[in-house]
Amino acid sequence: MPKSPTVSLLDELHEFMPKKGPRCGIGITLGGMPPDMAAQFQAILDISKDQAPHSSVARLMRSKGHMSVTDNSVKRHRDGDCSCNK
Repeated sequence: MPKSPTVSLLDELHEFMPKKGPRCGIGITLGGMPPDMAAQFQAILDISKDQAPHSSVARLMRSKGHMSVTDNSVKRHRDGDCSCNK
């Protein structure tokens, strides 16, 4: 018979949870933009990925000099999987 755990699974889960870190590239980019441009970028991020694919959003922002914006950073930010949403 297995021994009863000394640490609950819930407590153990915390070891596997993502750690909150600095804001993601999208959050940093939004924070460094003038308010009107940040609002436009946020509106683009709020559009569904079917209408504005992650790759298209990333290419647009890189063309404007925001080199930290990648397909993956757009996806993670949109999905709420980045450190901005922790």
